Amino acid sequence: MTRAYEGFFTDDFKNGLGHFSSLKKQIRKKVDAILLDPYYNTEPLGKGRWADLRGLRSKRVNRNIRIVFLICEETPHPDCAKEEQRILFLTIGPHDKAYKKP
Repeated sequence: MTRAYEGFFTDDFKNGLGHFSSLKKQIRKKVDAILLDPYYNTEPLGKGRWADLRGLRSKRVNRNIRIVFLICEETPHPDCAKEEQRILFLTIGPHDKAYKKP
């Protein structure tokens, strides 16, 4: 069995969770699924209308809410600390707002 990834959460992600307390169980399930296999059923992002999100991925929570995250082995980031089995959760929010923030 593959080792699960270790998750780290930015302040922006933690603040966003407070706005979606009614979706707490759904969000937890999605975060757990990402930690088990971040490549399964997630969308690699690219250069969009509002921001360049290349190297990031997203996962749907529901029809409008998205989780935006980074896989350290896929995209180097200062917060990864040379660890490959890490996932950095960057933001959560409605589609348009989540994709505006890198």
